[in-house]
Amino acid sequence: DARHDELVAVQAKTGKIVWRQPLGEPLETAPLLHRGKIYQPGGKGSLFVIDPISGRIDGRLKFGEQRLATTPAADMSGTRLFLLGEQYLLYTITLGATPKCEDVYYTAHRRDSIVAAPLRLLRYLVLCENSTASTVRLRVFLLKIDGTMDSEMQRIPKEGDPPLNGWIHHQPAVYANLMFVATDLESVYVYSGGPPEKADGFTPVPVKTAGGGTMPPGTRPQAYSMYYNDKNLLVAGSLLRDYLYAAEQPALTPATEKLPGAASQPIQRYPATGGRVDLLYVARRVPGSSGIAFTALDSKNLESKWEAVLGTGVLAI
Repeated sequence: DARHDELVAVQAKTGKIVWRQPLGEPLETAPLLHRGKIYQPGGKGSLFVIDPISGRIDGRLKFGEQRLATTPAADMSGTRLFLLGEQYLLYTITLGATPKCEDVYYTAHRRDSIVAAPLRLLRYLVLCENSTASTVRLRVFLLKIDGTMDSEMQRIPKEGDPPLNGWIHHQPAVYANLMFVATDLESVYVYSGGPPEKADGFTPVPVKTAGGGTMPPGTRPQAYSMYYNDKNLLVAGSLLRDYLYAAEQPALTPATEKLPGAASQPIQRYPATGGRVDLLYVARRVPGSSGIAFTALDSKNLESKWEAVLGTGVLAI
């Protein structure tokens, strides 16, 4: 609850509030639920450790008074977290009975240049740094076998290559060793991660189209992506688009446009975990209205199962 600086737990089926925990700091990012604990960054330099059953604060790490505005990422073993500072620094946190800051890595990123949570894929840690007003770069760090930081090994694009158009506000979608990058300028890029032991980094996969259509003038909605089976990528931006990934090529084909309206929140799935996906939930702004349409889609054909429009005005009296 960003209005009251509280973390709130509700029952998934009923929406009934289970607990509220005031934190006393602005909350600008989602918490991480990891190994039976909730890790919530705060806007005044705190990383709260919270019991998910009771809402009790079990611990707090303090990083000065800086604004922590990205969700932490866990290493492969699950025994460490990577937390991005407001600027310049990346912290490595060792978990256990008493979590502690184990290491500090100098990244030199500017304030508000990285808003997406760090992405850990294989033994790579990827930071999406919005480097200019209309471009982004991916910074790839190699992790050691024990999960600790090794070094920054790659920047995408490399010097002399075409820029990546748009900004990244949310973690790229992943599938196996693939990373799907969607930006707020309707661009989609695909990268394949090589073996970490060879420090190969990421190589681009051909994309037959950089976007799925023409973006409405004057708009730049955030892009959310989800790879929901072994061949389809769903991207919600200025509208909902479905891409087909052909592994045998490999290539990402042009998008099929599905639903109009700019996305208002991340794509959700049911079940929430596991390999099978039955339903996809998307929320978008209804064109010409103040309402938000919340739609449940069948993952097999992306046909609507039901839809609710929230926050719109009275249609008639």
